[in-house]
Amino acid sequence: MKKALFFIFLGCFLMGTILAQTSKTMYVSVKNAAIKSGTGFFAKELAKLNLGTTLTVLQQKDKWMQVRTGTQPVITGWIASASLTSKRITASGSSASAGEIALAGKGFSPGMELEYKAGAGLDYSIIDAMESQTIPNEKILGFITEGRLKKGE
Repeated sequence: MKKALFFIFLGCFLMGTILAQTSKTMYVSVKNAAIKSGTGFFAKELAKLNLGTTLTVLQQKDKWMQVRTGTQPVITGWIASASLTSKRITASGSSASAGEIALAGKGFSPGMELEYKAGAGLDYSIIDAMESQTIPNEKILGFITEGRLKKGE
């Protein structure tokens, strides 16, 4: 009886250790990211997430991570691992403005941010306009199919 209880306890301990190692907290590192129903660019979009959203990683498959949101409604799906970081993104208690956080989300380094703020005669309106454009996945897929291009992922 004692042996059985020992093995049950050992099994529970090992299972808890394995689960603790496989699930970790990550944060959305881009301005907008989509949680999808599967791995792949054309998988159905379940929700849009904003920069800094906290997620729990359940598993990784190639360039994709299965994640779960921590807020209601809880959503479980797949997100491109390139859209995530292990570093917490927050402006709470800092002097960073929303604009600075958005620039960091675009991948601007502190030096690039200084140049951007200084202006230096640079016009970023074209980049902002390009970023605001979205093309529905159905149209992209139609273009690929019609042009007999390789779909990829």
